[in-house]
Amino acid sequence: MMMPHASRPATEPFRGHEEHTQRADTLRAACRDIASVVILTAEGLPSAADRELERPVAERTASVASGLYGLARAGGELAEDAEEISEPRNVVVEYRSGLFLVVMEAGENLRLAVTTVPDADLGSVVYEMTKLSSTLSMEVAARAAATSALPR
Repeated sequence: MMMPHASRPATEPFRGHEEHTQRADTLRAACRDIASVVILTAEGLPSAADRELERPVAERTASVASGLYGLARAGGELAEDAEEISEPRNVVVEYRSGLFLVVMEAGENLRLAVTTVPDADLGSVVYEMTKLSSTLSMEVAARAAATSALPR
């Protein structure tokens, strides 16, 4: 049995990239059907989560979301025509309880994962996620362009 780290309580919220945390909080507030938000790296590490989410849940959500997205990418390779292979747009898991887990790309090496309340309006959830994903994608691209423009 693993014991929690002695210096921090087991229910500590995840503390990540502050700007991403603010965006996660904004997304959660924008749609009443969203229960939690995690922004993660392509490697499955949480970058940020909404402030209501506890650290262990944010880390587990990031891990699960990364695995699901990876499986969806691998599934795209099953297409007979190699030119049809593409990145997944959304990965959606619907649970018997009516909850959803939705994962989408949010820029170079970033993913956005959301869990919903039971019987959520999935269209509204995905719409709000897409808006944040687009914003994050533009920010990542701008940072990459600024970094590549620096003298070496």
